[in-house]
Amino acid sequence: MMRRAVFVLVGLATLLLAVGYALNALWPIAIGVAIVGILWLVGEWRNLGWPASLGFVLFVFVTIYGVLQAVSLIWLLPGTLVTLTAWDLAHFNRYLRRSADVRDETTLKQRHLLRLGVALGFGLLLSVVALGFQTKLNFIWVILLGLFAMLGLGQVVRFLRRESD
Repeated sequence: MMRRAVFVLVGLATLLLAVGYALNALWPIAIGVAIVGILWLVGEWRNLGWPASLGFVLFVFVTIYGVLQAVSLIWLLPGTLVTLTAWDLAHFNRYLRRSADVRDETTLKQRHLLRLGVALGFGLLLSVVALGFQTKLNFIWVILLGLFAMLGLGQVVRFLRRESD
C-alpha cells in the first residue's frame, strides 16, 4: 500500500508542478518536470534509492525558480508538500524493506505517518504565514534561504526517523 502511495504522490507532485509552469507558458520547464517525474517513477519501480533524492532536490529547485518567475503558489506549494511526502515515504519504504525483522510494522507505519502529517501541517502553516510577508530578495539570497530550509528540513526528518526507530 505504501509503495502505491509513493507512485501516486510522485505523479501528483509532477502534475501540480508541471501544470503550474504550463499555465504560465513555461513549457520547457513543464516538460522537464514531467521528465524528472517519470524518471523518479521508473526509479521507484526498479527499487533504486537515488531517484527519490534527486527528484526531491530538482523539484525543490523548480519550486524556487517558479516563485521567482511568479508561477502561482496555488500549484507550487501543494506540489512541494506532495514532493516532500513522496520523498519521505519512498525512503521509509526502503528502510522497511532493508530491515530484516520489523516488529509491529503496522504501528511503526502509523507512527511514521502521524509524524509526517504533523511535519507537513507545521510546514503548511509556516508557508501560509510566510506568504503574508512581502520582501524583495535577489536570486542568491533566495537560493541560500532555500538551501538553509532544505538542510533544516533534512534535520527534522532525520530527527523524526530516529524517534521512530
